[in-house]
Amino acid sequence: MSTTSRTLGSVLFSLVLLSGSAWAASLTIQGDVKGPDGKPVPSAEVRIQRTDNKIFGGTLKTDAQGRFVFKNLAMGTYMLRASANGMAATSVDNVLTRAEGAVRVNFNLKKQTGAASAMPSKKKATHMVFVPAETGSNMGGRWVEVPDGDSTVNASRTSKASGAAIRGMTNGSGASNQNPGGN
Repeated sequence: MSTTSRTLGSVLFSLVLLSGSAWAASLTIQGDVKGPDGKPVPSAEVRIQRTDNKIFGGTLKTDAQGRFVFKNLAMGTYMLRASANGMAATSVDNVLTRAEGAVRVNFNLKKQTGAASAMPSKKKATHMVFVPAETGSNMGGRWVEVPDGDSTVNASRTSKASGAAIRGMTNGSGASNQNPGGN
């Protein structure tokens, strides 16, 4: 084999490798996000995740015209999710990248309705308190959730209760006031 043919073979092999890496780096998914009125939604969040190997791809915001572009993706299957304030999030699954050009995915977000669109109610602040078992009991203590700002349980706020009353309190049957002074 001559030196010229080896050199030519090496050059061709290098070109194939370079074109393959350039091909892999050019995979793109792009599209538009529009609102219920059909107008572009600027600053909408678009998330991408690879579904064939569960790798999170990233998040970006749409531009002023509601456009987004994910560039330099690996060959594979992706899930895209678009969301914006006051609008229901929308997902598109099984988006397959291709070498022939960019894959286009457009989102038409709908106005959010129902309880999810209302402001979430403020969760009551609570903390957990450990209540030890009574003396002579084979049962361990238990954790009880109490509201913040409530004073700690002390002797003036407790009374002896029957086993049925205690079981009612822990089971939530509402039998907490049965026989408050009994055994």
